[in-house]
Amino acid sequence: MNRFGKFILIIVSLAYPLVVLIGIIYFQASARVLSLALLVVAVLNLLANRQNSRSTRREIIQFWIFASLLGLVIVFAWITDNPDFVKVYPVLLTSFFLVTFLFSLISGPSVIFKIASLRDKALLTSKDRPAIERYCRTVTTIWCVFFVLNISISLWTVVAADSAVWAIYNGIVSYVLMGILLSVEFVYRKLVFKQ
Repeated sequence: MNRFGKFILIIVSLAYPLVVLIGIIYFQASARVLSLALLVVAVLNLLANRQNSRSTRREIIQFWIFASLLGLVIVFAWITDNPDFVKVYPVLLTSFFLVTFLFSLISGPSVIFKIASLRDKALLTSKDRPAIERYCRTVTTIWCVFFVLNISISLWTVVAADSAVWAIYNGIVSYVLMGILLSVEFVYRKLVFKQ
C-alpha cells in the first residue's frame, strides 16, 4: 500500500469510534450495519500490512492472529447484532501493539530501538549502543504498561459505559494520553541525552 493508502488507513482508524458513535446514536444503526465499518478497517489493515520479504515469521504469525480475531469479532457482531462486538476493535488493536512490544523485549531488539535505528542508522554502530538499547528497552516497557492500562480502560468502556463514553475515550482520550507519553519521553530524552 502506498503512502496515501496508509494515510487513509490512519484517518479511518482514528475516526472509527466517531463513526460507530454516529451510527449508534444518530442513525440507530444495528451492529450488523456497523460491522461493515469494522470490515472496511480490517480490509484496509490487511492491505497496509501485507507481508514483505523483510517480515519475520513471528510478525507474520502475529498479524494473522490479529486478522483472525478481527474477523471473528466481525462475524460475532453480525450474528448477535450486539454493538459491543463492534466496539472491541480498539481493545484488539492495543492488544496487538502490546504483544508486539512484549515480544520485542523478550527476543530483542526492542521496538523503540528498531524505530530509533530506522531514524538514525549510526545507532547500530555507535559505541553507546548498549546504553541506548537499555534506554529503549525501558521506554518499550513503559509503553507496555501504558498498553495494559489502555486495554483495561477501553474494555471497561465496552462493557460498562455508554457509547458516548466509549467513543470519547477510544477516539480522543487514549490518543491524547499517547501524545502526552510521546512528548514526555521526547523532552526527557532531549534533556538527558542532549540530542
